[in-house]
Amino acid sequence: MGKSVLLIVIDNPAQRALFNKHLKSSPHSLIFATDGEDGFDRYTEVKPDLVIAHVNAARLDGTILCQLIRQQPGGSDVPFELIGEEFVDPVIGNHRKKQVPADSFLPIPFSKTMLIQCITPLLAFGRPAEEDSPTPAPTFE
Repeated sequence: MGKSVLLIVIDNPAQRALFNKHLKSSPHSLIFATDGEDGFDRYTEVKPDLVIAHVNAARLDGTILCQLIRQQPGGSDVPFELIGEEFVDPVIGNHRKKQVPADSFLPIPFSKTMLIQCITPLLAFGRPAEEDSPTPAPTFE
């Protein structure tokens, strides 16, 4: 089995660098997109095993990107993780989670451990069944 391909859609260069730092020694191939439109174009070219997108990505936010990918052939089978600062706040985060068919949500800031714990089950098992709830972000105190 080859490397899993992760499409990471994030417009902040520092956050892209953080993903690269956390995942550079992982068994994954990383593809970066600088905004939502670039992310959609790369999705159609690459057909990644997992999409990670910032909820407020420039030019096409992560919520709309997720909905567009879900409409593509095979797009409903690709795990999708949304990241964002609002997922730190449970009230705002839960409201956003109800608006989008993402499978997992990761608050910013996040640690390498949190990131790995979010993406590992999505890559190992694929999208949760419809009746399953999205994978919650891990909490560390």
